[in-house]
Amino acid sequence: SPTLSLNQGYSLTVANTTPQTVSFDGSAGQYLALNASAAQSSIGSYNIKLLAPDGTQVSSGALSISSGTGTMVLNVGPLAVGGTYSAVLQANGSGSGVVTLTLSTPLTGVLATDGSSASPSIGVAGQGLLYTATLSAGRYLSFAVSEPNPAGINAAAITVVSPDGTSFSSGTLTTTHTSCSGSCLGGAGYYGNTVVNIGPLPESGTYTFLFQQTGTGAGDTGGLTLTLVPLASGTLTVNNTSSVVLASPGEGLMYNFAGTVGQYLS
Repeated sequence: SPTLSLNQGYSLTVANTTPQTVSFDGSAGQYLALNASAAQSSIGSYNIKLLAPDGTQVSSGALSISSGTGTMVLNVGPLAVGGTYSAVLQANGSGSGVVTLTLSTPLTGVLATDGSSASPSIGVAGQGLLYTATLSAGRYLSFAVSEPNPAGINAAAITVVSPDGTSFSSGTLTTTHTSCSGSCLGGAGYYGNTVVNIGPLPESGTYTFLFQQTGTGAGDTGGLTLTLVPLASGTLTVNNTSSVVLASPGEGLMYNFAGTVGQYLS
């Protein structure tokens, strides 16, 4: 069967319900995304299955077609074993179409914890992000993700993984689509933002922030802004007002105050 190369599209011509199989190499612990994009398709939908080296199914999904086109993303990982994996594409009816498969590993980087932002640009269809940060036990932080300018990323799953490899917190990026006819600022596409709050952190070490596309976008590419910031802190005193300016996206507050037994406060 044909072999997929990372970050390169491979086009399959599909006729009726005959399955098409391609293979790719994977390493244990690796995260991968498989984007499927159809054009000029008279077939209403396709099924896609990902098979491990031993033939067991590790993931599956459906590529739905509207007006001859459609996209979808399958995310897998961390892979349990290394070896040769297979992707099986099969139409759910008669007809013909061309489906382009693009396999990618996530873009990687390191998050600062001072409120400064990272601005990765996803240029490969369906690609994800894998960023890390070294953090101390007991801390509270906010992780903000935004697609500030209209682009092609429709939706995504966000997962925070602890140093021991377990999932600690999660969230989703949902977006709004803006259309553009004639001359307009920013163009057409998807935009949106979300915040994932974490803490108190259970242990010190390196945390992983995983962003995986889950929607059907226009190209499944675009620019993002990532901000990891600790909560602003301070002390409240009775009958006094405290004002604070939240300067970073997603930033939260953690204030304390002194109280006595039996006291009523509001």
